[in-house]
Amino acid sequence: MTALVRATGIVALTTFLWGALMLILTGNPELTKTQLYADLAWVAEVQADADKLDASRLALHLDFVLLTLYGLTFVLLGVLLAGRGRGWWRIAGAAVIAGAVTTCVCDLVENLRTLDVLPADGTDVVTQSALDALQTISYAKWAASAVTASLVTLLFVGRGRARIVVLLAFMTAAAALVGLVGVIAQSRATLQIYFALAGLLLAVVGVLFGIRPGKFLRGYRPGP
Repeated sequence: MTALVRATGIVALTTFLWGALMLILTGNPELTKTQLYADLAWVAEVQADADKLDASRLALHLDFVLLTLYGLTFVLLGVLLAGRGRGWWRIAGAAVIAGAVTTCVCDLVENLRTLDVLPADGTDVVTQSALDALQTISYAKWAASAVTASLVTLLFVGRGRARIVVLLAFMTAAAALVGLVGVIAQSRATLQIYFALAGLLLAVVGVLFGIRPGKFLRGYRPGP
């Protein structure tokens, strides 16, 4: 079990570092504005700006790696959750894994649709229906991610857990709530806060699981 916890920490920290590298390489191309606003004028502006278009497309290609990494992180967290015991623990763990797959599939489709509306030559005509479809899959991705994060909270609860693990439970629940509020309110700003909180959680999980797996395992009580 210690090896699995360490592996999860390594993947989580790698995911965080890859996200940071993406930010360094691409700056802030405001992809979520393209994906969530369904605004023809904004897309036309991006297409007309070569630097912004190149940065957006680079971010999308790098995001294929990011979605693979965070998807694997979610899956490993789901396996750990299922390992806490029988019955509901295993159901919850399976739900996290299903949520991870759903989130990644939505993210994959979102990226492909965004690349379609932001072609490399910046000349294609974009329709409102294409932007509406992009917006729909984007919100579906954020919703699946937030629901999955809420289930991951169960991994950190229980008697005898270390204080940092209890803190992770509260942080994960708070982040998931922010994400759900962002989806319901269709608020890009709120979803950006959720994304930042998720990144912070990945960093904490990465360091804790990778360096001090025993602290996480205190009170874990894996099933037979």
